[in-house]
Amino acid sequence: MPGKDQKPGLGVLAGVGIVAVDDNANTRRLLKELLLAFGTRDLRFAGDGATALEMINAKTPDLILCDWHMEPMDGIAFLRHLRHKDSGAAARTPAIMLTAHTKPEVVKASMDAGANHFVAKPIVPANLLKRIQWVRADKRIFLLDGDHYVLRDPG
Repeated sequence: MPGKDQKPGLGVLAGVGIVAVDDNANTRRLLKELLLAFGTRDLRFAGDGATALEMINAKTPDLILCDWHMEPMDGIAFLRHLRHKDSGAAARTPAIMLTAHTKPEVVKASMDAGANHFVAKPIVPANLLKRIQWVRADKRIFLLDGDHYVLRDPG
């Protein structure tokens, strides 16, 4: 239980390594502030998908936050690369898609590409924390299906 001067959510992500991928510097700054407030200290940021994939391959994080609309590699392409069988352990890293485009077809495309969950922009801190906690508690596992890992219920 948080102390009387501590806000709920502070410290809950202590020890969690996160890579955040977004081509918007303002969004990266916001994510940094929020994730630090939630307690994580192992943060890495990338402004594009290719750089993020290099970071992730060098050191696999516990969680990935990824923007949907980026150039030159969008979030869907990023997730498809990440979930490819040749990505090793990184292919099974939980990922949350972030976007202001919340049409059902965008959400479905994100999930089909390998997102564990979806967060709409503008980012509401409590919603982001809830999604992160949900993904971290999710019992589904990634299993190889052809050339890509997909989420499946265990058993």
